[in-house]
Amino acid sequence: MRIATPTSRIATALLCSTLLLGGGPARAAYPDKPVRMVVPFATGGSAGTLAREVALRMSARLGQNVFVDHVSGAGGNIGAAAVANAAPDGYTVLIAASGILTVNPSLYRKMPFDPGRLVPVGVVASYPLVIFANGQLPMKDLPSFINYARQNPGKLSFGSAGYGSSGHLFGELLKQAAKIDIVHVAYKGAGPAMMDVIGGQISMMMEASVVGMGYTGDGRLRALAVTGRNRIPSAPDVPTIQESGIPGFDAVGWYALLLPPGTPPAVAAKLTDTLNTVLNEPDTRAKLAKMGMEAAPGTPDALTTLIRSDSAKWSRVVQQTGIKLD
Repeated sequence: MRIATPTSRIATALLCSTLLLGGGPARAAYPDKPVRMVVPFATGGSAGTLAREVALRMSARLGQNVFVDHVSGAGGNIGAAAVANAAPDGYTVLIAASGILTVNPSLYRKMPFDPGRLVPVGVVASYPLVIFANGQLPMKDLPSFINYARQNPGKLSFGSAGYGSSGHLFGELLKQAAKIDIVHVAYKGAGPAMMDVIGGQISMMMEASVVGMGYTGDGRLRALAVTGRNRIPSAPDVPTIQESGIPGFDAVGWYALLLPPGTPPAVAAKLTDTLNTVLNEPDTRAKLAKMGMEAAPGTPDALTTLIRSDSAKWSRVVQQTGIKLD
């Protein structure tokens, strides 16, 4: 009979421990290293501001640093494609503006990634935009801006963070609803566009309140209207477009978190739970409200449904405007 030695007993104990952990080497719990949150736009816009706020709060919950990385270009497609092609391990997350998922597939002739294959985590926040006009323009409100545009077709312009961005599509909706002709100028990010509105190179742009309200106090910008159906806490004195004489106008964008195709369900679920926990915190909701956004905790399925419904809506706008990009 073979007598177990102390060494063999230790080996047997280690083997049993390994088997209890799943028949292979023990794996550290996710996450065990920093998580990269990709913002597919240039710095200076609302996407980066939101991402930094959410990343900071998720870091505290996950016990690992969530750092923000701007990868801009092609209306957000370059950054989104970088995430779509990343390792499906949960360490690369996309914070996508709604247009990347619901507008770009209709806008671009060829997409560098398939939005339908990204793994949904959840909606982060929804938001209307604010129409910011150059402070030196003689038009003091949206009705006077529209009247001038009707009398002077093609003389006014509006900027956006890029083709297919919320600011671009909302502007096209305004043109249709108000029956005006204003020229669209696409920029590589909201920050550069806002600087040109302030400088007078373009007449106005639609952007989140956090990007432009700080320039209204000294008269460099004038906030004309809010695109949603309700006024927002960060700009309570700014009327809606509906209040300004265009009934039924309601355009709201949103941001969402998504993961590379093939990410394990358990990892995605952990990020969903963490995101919802953060978004349900009163301090987070108050912070986002000051940014002109509303925290929108929910489920991955709800995000999938929202993507489908908004894709149908915005594809019609793209078709009506005839916009197509290579």
